Amino acid sequence: MAPHNQVLRTKTCEVCGVRKHGENFFLCDGCEVVWYCSNEHQESHRSSHEKLCKTIQDCKQDVREEDDRLQQSHGASVFLPPGTLRDRISTNPAFDNWSITFTIIGFLQQELIDALIQIPTTEAHHVALHHCQTMNLLEPQQVYWTNHLGVMLRLGQEQECYDLLKWSQINNAMAWLQSTVMNTQVEHADPLEMACSYTEGMSASGDFGQLSCLLLLHMRRLNDLMTLKRAAESLPQHLPQELVDMVKTNAVGAPLRGRRDILEREEHSQEMELLKKSMEGIYLFAQQRDPFFWGQFLHPNGKKHPTHNLHAEEVEMSIKFIRPLWEDTPIAFEFIQSLEDKTMKWAS
Repeated sequence: MAPHNQVLRTKTCEVCGVRKHGENFFLCDGCEVVWYCSNEHQESHRSSHEKLCKTIQDCKQDVREEDDRLQQSHGASVFLPPGTLRDRISTNPAFDNWSITFTIIGFLQQELIDALIQIPTTEAHHVALHHCQTMNLLEPQQVYWTNHLGVMLRLGQEQECYDLLKWSQINNAMAWLQSTVMNTQVEHADPLEMACSYTEGMSASGDFGQLSCLLLLHMRRLNDLMTLKRAAESLPQHLPQELVDMVKTNAVGAPLRGRRDILEREEHSQEMELLKKSMEGIYLFAQQRDPFFWGQFLHPNGKKHPTHNLHAEEVEMSIKFIRPLWEDTPIAFEFIQSLEDKTMKWAS
């Protein structure tokens, strides 16, 4: 994945960092996700870019070839609207092995996603997100949710993450098979409402990627409220209300910017306590499912416990796609470490 603390670039020359202007800017013909302002700069970047560029091209070609075979044999494409594709599957007896076909394409798309997210441009991550969505619509699997959430977080789509997590809470993942769009049924999910209810009713197989993502989002909202409190305390009296509103709006992340009920109040202790309790609940939920998950999440290069293999793929995907985003919010690691220390103390 692109370095967690590196801002994704948008229409910016990969060599000099100049933003796109005029007609000289162009995308790399191979990967189509890296910008250059001149042929000279593209040439100077070739040696460092060509290996990853070739990987992306090869992966895209592999996906296209597998999809072509699907079209030739069954008259369908994984890039058809999902409802159309499902109709063809349900009415075509030749699709007895459709799940195997989609699994193959899913593996190929995963390789493509892995390559794309190494490039710190919004173009690369939007393409990766498109393939995440396709994978989840074709063959919903918990591990596919994790890379989907990770790419959305990297793009700064926190509200969209809440919406998707809310959708997963009220619908079994397999319900996506009957849905033409994954999360249109949930928009503007309330982060504080989710702090009350997300783990309620979750199955014992609740996904580690979803849990670690939501805990990170809760910690960011807790930071928002603490920052909002400090901002309110530091504002001079008699400041024009429009400036007060601007300061408060800029003090919080996107999911809370439209919450006038939050921004106009100075007291948020109840919401902060709610978020803390929810994070503790998420920690315990994951810890009860696998006592070694959080230790592995905190120290991914440490010794692996024998039971790690029970959830190896989930743990690996959570560490790969979600953990790097935690490094922008180090207090989240501190919070989990404090709970791990308490658990060890109780155990002894």
